Amino acid sequence: MIKRRPYSLPLGLVFLFFPSVLLHARVGDRPMPVGARVTGMGGAFVAVADDAYASYYNPAGLSQLERREGALTSLVDVSTRDKYLDYNDIVIYANPDERYGAWAGWFVHSGSHQKGAERPEYWFCWSYGKEVFRGLSLGGNLRYIWGRTRHPTESDQSGALDLAFLYRPVRWFSAGLLVQDLNRPHDWGEEYRTNLCPGIAFRPDKLTVIACDLYDATGETDDTYHDASQDVNVGFERWLTKKKQLALRGGAYHIGSMYKAFTGGLGVRFEIKEIEYRFDYAYFAHQKGDEEERHYLGLTVAF
Repeated sequence: MIKRRPYSLPLGLVFLFFPSVLLHARVGDRPMPVGARVTGMGGAFVAVADDAYASYYNPAGLSQLERREGALTSLVDVSTRDKYLDYNDIVIYANPDERYGAWAGWFVHSGSHQKGAERPEYWFCWSYGKEVFRGLSLGGNLRYIWGRTRHPTESDQSGALDLAFLYRPVRWFSAGLLVQDLNRPHDWGEEYRTNLCPGIAFRPDKLTVIACDLYDATGETDDTYHDASQDVNVGFERWLTKKKQLALRGGAYHIGSMYKAFTGGLGVRFEIKEIEYRFDYAYFAHQKGDEEERHYLGLTVAF
């Protein structure tokens, strides 16, 4: 990693109090993927976590960043944005520091516009990750959520804590764990139970990654309407050029649940004057008859 100035950590704390950050699908909510690149990979990213979207999937992975990253992903289907309580726009800023650890701030706009009533939800989060031993990184999220998703004229708010681990003993293998909602927060009178999401990733060569995640490993949602307990996400990413300029992605999301979907995506990467630009597209196709397909576009700038 490149070294950053000592005041990067205090600046990171400032992001905790300003609109900066997050989206996540909690136990009991309808789970949806985050970020165009990860969506294309079927949402399997807990053990990969090597870009700014590690903030959501595994903040310990922020320790892998070598440059600062600014990232944006938007759901581009107008009809889908208005119809479902989905994640619409995500903005992330991630800042690595070899000495003090890496932090990230993100802001997420979610919600819907149904029957003339707007039902917004906003997420604000601060994430942190640091390598504590060779190959082992720890991290966490502090999250604040405000929204009117159930009552257009009334609002509710909650805060939550996540912990994360990433272990990469060799180049070709890594394992991760996200412990979500550690403090069991309440939202609209409902308690969200702690969600354990483990994952593994294999890199058979420098151009390929194959990943698998398990959502809600302890089965906390198996007695709820939004049951997604012990569901599997699988995905892959394959760079088609040796300089990693064009990538192909595919995956399956929440296999075995009512939310299962198939995904695909493309990635383009190039560098101009030491600034790297990444454009990502993802296609998300639900297998439920009343759900519509989704298209996501993402831009990441590393500098």
